[in-house]
Order: sequence, then structure tokens, then C-alpha cells
Amino acid sequence: MKEWWEKRKDDVLMAVLVCYVISLMVVTVDTIFGPWLFPPKLDRQIAEQIKKLKSSDPGAQDAAVKDLIIDKGDFAVPALIKLLKKSDTPPPVQAKAIEALSKITEQNVGNDPQSWISWYNKNRGEFP
Repeated sequence: MKEWWEKRKDDVLMAVLVCYVISLMVVTVDTIFGPWLFPPKLDRQIAEQIKKLKSSDPGAQDAAVKDLIIDKGDFAVPALIKLLKKSDTPPPVQAKAIEALSKITEQNVGNDPQSWISWYNKNRGEFP
């Protein structure tokens, strides 16, 4: 083993150094540019559920609402509000987003997307 180490010591140490430098680069880029470059797992999961919410399959929509309410909770609120802000979001998808928001936040703001957006702007600090 000692002989192996003596032959390959420089290569092993260089590999460790390269891994360390790459990890520092990732952290630095993430700090400078924000989490949109390397989104956390939870953000990716929420995005996946939002995609299902936009589907034309009512079963997929219901499953997405359930997952957003039960598993993602408060963390899903900003993404749902962002969905409501988009002008091209169809009314049935808006209704599902509002249903999820009502259950997550335990608020009765109504069925108007603008009311939810206004409510969120006032209560934004309560959500991650």
C-alpha cells in the first residue's frame, strides 16, 4: 500500500484539490447568481407540480394540488402566486392554484387572482 501511495500521491492530491476548487466555484456561482442556476431539490419538485397543475388532465391537476398542499405547504405559495401573475394562465389552472393557496394559507381571499396577488404582497414575509 505504501508503494502504491508513493507512486500515486501527487495524482490523488491533485484530484482532491480539483474537487475542492470545483465545489468552491459552485458555491460562489450560486451565491453570486442566486439559486436559479442550481435550484434546490424542493424548488425543482414544486416546479414539477406546477407543470402538472397546468396539464389538461384533471386527475394530474388534483394530484398536483394535493402534493402542493400536503408536501410542499408554505414553500409552494410563491410559485403559485407567480402562476397567478402570468397573463396566459388559463382560468381553470388559476382556480386550482387558488384552491391550493386557500388550503395552504387557510385564508379566504376569494377567487380573483388579483386579490391573491395583493394579499401575498402584504404577507410575503411569512413565506420562504
